[in-house]
Amino acid sequence: MVSKVLGSSIEYVFLTSIESIIPIIVLIIPGYFLQVRGWFDDSFECKKIVKAAHSKGEDMTEALKEL
Repeated sequence: MVSKVLGSSIEYVFLTSIESIIPIIVLIIPGYFLQVRGWFDDSFECKKIVKAAHSKGEDMTEALKEL
């Protein structure tokens, strides 16, 4: 009985960790292939877009904290 409980606990932890890693892999793979194809090089300028998206997300986070 104890091994069944322990086994299911370990299985749960394993599946949860896999579910946490999958979105990261899904983001890394397209980035790698886009870099190989030359989409991202040293002249790629998107600092303004990244900063704008970050500040909007930060504003939303602060607004939600105050609710």
